[in-house]
Amino acid sequence: MGLLKNSVWILLIPLLLHGGRYGDAFIQSSAPAASSALGGATVAYHGQTGIGLMNPAVAGWASIRSLAIGYHYQGGLMTNYTLEQRISVSEKWHSAALWAHVGVDGIQFRPDLISDLPPEIRQDSIRNMHGSGWGEFSDREDLGMITLGTMRHFKIDLGWKYFKIKADMPLGVNIKYLRKSVWDAWANGFGIDLGAQVGMRVVENDEPISNTYYVLGLQLNDILNTPIYWNTKHQDVIARSLRWGAQVSQFYEKLNCTVALLYSNYNENGNRHHWGTEVDIAHQVLLRGGYFSGRYGVGLGVVLNMWHIDYTFSTSELTAAHRVNLTIRY
Repeated sequence: MGLLKNSVWILLIPLLLHGGRYGDAFIQSSAPAASSALGGATVAYHGQTGIGLMNPAVAGWASIRSLAIGYHYQGGLMTNYTLEQRISVSEKWHSAALWAHVGVDGIQFRPDLISDLPPEIRQDSIRNMHGSGWGEFSDREDLGMITLGTMRHFKIDLGWKYFKIKADMPLGVNIKYLRKSVWDAWANGFGIDLGAQVGMRVVENDEPISNTYYVLGLQLNDILNTPIYWNTKHQDVIARSLRWGAQVSQFYEKLNCTVALLYSNYNENGNRHHWGTEVDIAHQVLLRGGYFSGRYGVGLGVVLNMWHIDYTFSTSELTAAHRVNLTIRY
């Protein structure tokens, strides 16, 4: 476990010493269980929880009143909790409020003995430690996010005599506040994300003629290059990033189930490809699987009246992770 936390320390060193681009990977780890199970292929997906961390447009799909809590366990490496409330602001506008916390404790601090101390003092200092180390520090990251979404409906006429394409287009925006602290340094930042999805189905006289539904998604994160201001007088930036994706779902009437295939492309940290699939059985049981860059995720969702439980097991570069989300609709 110490080795894993030391790996985290290596990742945090640039935050203390230099300004520049900051990767918000810790906060992104707060994504809900469904997202992890789908390999992050959620730009065109509309789930129940953590919508701001998937695509803010999801808030526009439906008027939902729900409260959700989430927990992420990764071998004791960190603590990660989320709390989300979804409500309707008006008949056309829906909202969600999300709080996410990520913490890493017990990171060992080791000064550079080679450069800081002469050889004779360095040797005595190491002997005097008696295996006690040089002390520990913690990393804390908190995210507060308000998501607003709305829905637009329209039809696409391709000149066919009877058939038209009926389209649903949810739009959403995230307004977010980030608070970070590492050792004795702390920082604040504000950012904005935009998202859009378009769901399409072929209809005849407003009635579907196919059980196939197509969704395209677009997500622009940190449109203002979110600045992170540190009390050490330097500034980091979460760079603007673009994500896009698609989903194709097919409903099978005899089996009373829907099978969806999902793909998302992230342009942050290179051109990343995310793949996922979901099988929804009678809106009661959801089976999920996903893949991203050598990492796998599998998950299960269960709906019991007003309760919705999601669980995911996934792999990562450090250790396996477990995520659980519990949602109550009212």
